[in-house]
Amino acid sequence: MKAKKIYCRFAFADKVVSLKYANSNMKLTQDDCFLVGYEDENGKECHEDGTYLKHEIQNHEKEKD
Repeated sequence: MKAKKIYCRFAFADKVVSLKYANSNMKLTQDDCFLVGYEDENGKECHEDGTYLKHEIQNHEKEKD
């Protein structure tokens, strides 16, 4: 069982700056975010190749019942 369409989930590091700095063309850089994992169009976790994680397969089987 594999996901048809794979999405990357990114997270962003907390960053505290002054209001003045935030109001002046502040931009996020690549260092401010990192890859957390992959998921399908329904938010179910999978690997980069689309293969579902073991607990997602078990949850999917329970949903069928």
